[in-house]
Amino acid sequence: MSNEDDSMRPFEDAVAILVVLTTGLRDHHRDGFDAAKADLLLLTRGKASALAYVRRLVAAELNCPHDPQWRVSAAEFERRRQQVFLGLSAQTKK
Repeated sequence: MSNEDDSMRPFEDAVAILVVLTTGLRDHHRDGFDAAKADLLLLTRGKASALAYVRRLVAAELNCPHDPQWRVSAAEFERRRQQVFLGLSAQTKK
């Protein structure tokens, strides 16, 4: 792994955690998802290249249909997915 790859590791980890919590938590367990989303947004704040990288990772992971095997309902998955994209989009506009 190159030094550049190492520098992106925290962002990859944060996205992986967020994706797992987006799909793996039941609807009523929003606090874990909300905390992971806040951590990701804080991590990317003011870092344009990292933000672009994170947006690509999130799009690759969350631009998919709901899987019935997930613990989250289809409606809650869509709500969480939209919150992530809106948060990243808001950072892009700053």
